[in-house]
Amino acid sequence: MDNRNWETTSTWKCLACGGEPEFNNADMMKHFQEVHGINPTLTPGTRQGVLHLDGEGFHQNDFKWTVNGLEFFNSIVSIRVKKQRTSL
Repeated sequence: MDNRNWETTSTWKCLACGGEPEFNNADMMKHFQEVHGINPTLTPGTRQGVLHLDGEGFHQNDFKWTVNGLEFFNSIVSIRVKKQRTSL
């Protein structure tokens, strides 16, 4: 039986703000709204694939987003992890 799962992280960088730190997905949605006045669920944008890596036990996809003329970078990394079995 295969008891491995994937752990995925999504990090964002606001290229429009330059020196901003990396954001997780929830914080980036707040940043869209509070700093740039962008409603992330209603505002259309374009996504350009920048990088795709497949390795043994991981994969990564990086995208450059353009929304209202502003650019953002999104990196999604998934790592296969073996879950510890618990005994009864």
